[in-house]
Amino acid sequence: MELSLKGKKILITGAGAGIGLACAEAFVTAGAEVAICDVEQARLDEALASLTAIGGNHYGQLCDVASADAVADFFANSVKALGALDIVLNNAGVGSPLGAARGNRRGRLRSAHGHQSQGRLALHAREPSRSCRLPVQATSSTWRPH
Repeated sequence: MELSLKGKKILITGAGAGIGLACAEAFVTAGAEVAICDVEQARLDEALASLTAIGGNHYGQLCDVASADAVADFFANSVKALGALDIVLNNAGVGSPLGAARGNRRGRLRSAHGHQSQGRLALHAREPSRSCRLPVQATSSTWRPH
């Protein structure tokens, strides 16, 4: 069975490389238009060039998903560029070496290498929730981008 996403608008966070870019390329190959973001301009430019080579209309923007304002701006600009969104793929994340973690008195986690991980854990806990609320707001008749 062949997957068809013809006419679908898909937003993907962290799609400048890796799994996010591979998903974007697969979606575009299946007929979708995509809005992608990344924190690095060079990766974003390369990803957009790759998607454009496959075909279709696409949108890209620098965006740090740790910033609620940046995420809201990315969603608003994506809707302006592509129209109403059909699918959101929350792919953005922060990688770190795997290892045992232990807490300290302030509730912060430290990896076996001593790196504090509280910010990374907060990002992974908040970003999907934040990104999933925005499409609902963006398709509401009362929501207006700021």
